[in-house]
Amino acid sequence: MDSLIAGAAAGLLVDLSLFPIDTVKTRIQSKDGFIASGGFKNIYKGLSAVAIGSVPGGAAFFFSYDTVRSALFNRNEIEIQRNASSQISSTSFACQAIAAMCGETSACCIRVPVEMVKQQMQAGFYHDLRRTLIGITNNLNPSELTDKHRFHFRGIGHLFSGMPIMLLRELPFSVIQMSLYELLKHRIQKEQSLAGCYYYLLPLSGAVSGGIAAFLTTPLDVIKTRIMLDKSRSAESRSISTVVKRIVAEPQRAGDRFGVAQKFFRGASTRVLWISLGGGIFFGTYEFTKKVLASSR
Repeated sequence: MDSLIAGAAAGLLVDLSLFPIDTVKTRIQSKDGFIASGGFKNIYKGLSAVAIGSVPGGAAFFFSYDTVRSALFNRNEIEIQRNASSQISSTSFACQAIAAMCGETSACCIRVPVEMVKQQMQAGFYHDLRRTLIGITNNLNPSELTDKHRFHFRGIGHLFSGMPIMLLRELPFSVIQMSLYELLKHRIQKEQSLAGCYYYLLPLSGAVSGGIAAFLTTPLDVIKTRIMLDKSRSAESRSISTVVKRIVAEPQRAGDRFGVAQKFFRGASTRVLWISLGGGIFFGTYEFTKKVLASSR
C-alpha cells in the first residue's frame, strides 16, 4: 500500500510541475515542427488528460515494481550477493530488470491512452479533452470531426493504438533507469560518509539515471510521438517501419549537422532536461513519502 500511495504522489507531482517542458518536447518532435505545432503558446494544453492519468499511472508502476522485485529477491535471496566493491550481481540485475518491465507494462495500460490524448492536444489537433476523445475513438482526422459525432465506445481500442511503440520505448527506458537508480542507491547506502545525506542524494540519483535513460531512448520516443500524432488514422501509416522510413526521408531542418541521426534525436536535450528534473522529483517524492508513511505507523 505504501508503494501505491507514494507512487501516486510522485507521478502527480512530476506531471503537473514539468508539463510545459513535455509540451515543448512534443512540438519539437512533431512532423510540422515546433512553431507550426504551437511554439510556446498554450503550453498547458493536454494537462487535463495528464491530471487524470498521472495518479493511477505512478501508482501502478511502483506497486507492480515493488511487488515483483520483493518476490523475486526473496525467492533468490541466497544467490543475490553484493560484494565489497559494491557491484550488483547478475541475478540481482535480472530481478530488477524483470520488476521494472512488469511495473512499466502495468503503467502503460494507463499511460498509453493518456499519452495519446495529451500529445494530440499539445500539438494543437484539438482544443479540448472532449473533442480529442471523440476524434480518437471515432478514428477521425481532426478536420473530419463535426459536432454531430459522439464518443464512440466501440472505438476505445484506438486509444491504445500506440501500445506497441510505447512498450518498445518504455521497457528499455525503465530497465536502464531503475537499474542505474538501484545501483546508485546501493552505493550511497554502502558509503558510510554519506549516511547523513542519504535521502538528499536520492533525487540526484533519480535525475542522473533518468537523464541517461532518456537520452539513450530518444529515437524510440521520436517514433512514438510521430505515431501518436499521425493524422491519417490508417494502421499502415502508423506502423513502426513506415514511420521510420518517413522520418529518414524528411528534408533536413536548418541547423541540422548530423544527418539522419539528428532526425531521430529531435528534442533530445529537452527530453533529457524534462526527465532528469522529473526523475529527481519523482524518486525524491516517492522515497520521502514512503519514509513518512513508514514512520507514521
